[in-house]
Amino acid sequence: MLAEETFHHDLGVAWFRKLASGSKEARVRLRDSVLRMLAWLMPADRAGRAQEASGLVPEGAVLRSRFETRCEELLSLVDIDVTTAQPERDGWDAGRGRGHPDEESVKRARGDLNRMLLVE
Repeated sequence: MLAEETFHHDLGVAWFRKLASGSKEARVRLRDSVLRMLAWLMPADRAGRAQEASGLVPEGAVLRSRFETRCEELLSLVDIDVTTAQPERDGWDAGRGRGHPDEESVKRARGDLNRMLLVE
């Protein structure tokens, strides 16, 4: 199981590097997605605070510190200063514990473009 986790970590890092070395649009999209992801890592809603208080998850500051240590070099590839980056919380839904995806993301997740290629 640990070997599989290592594989997925290495694959994620490789893809991050590949996208970060791509077009300006790729870097902007990657940067934006990281900032949205930070809201998951450091939730500021009632449920997140309750999980911290109960000891289910480490405090946000601890998670932030670990994230900075592990990701600083990678995130610098897309011009994110991990020590000052703030989570993007627009659209965060505390009831669902996540944000609302934009329409383009929904289309990609549904596979709309792939479906258009199918010939019946």
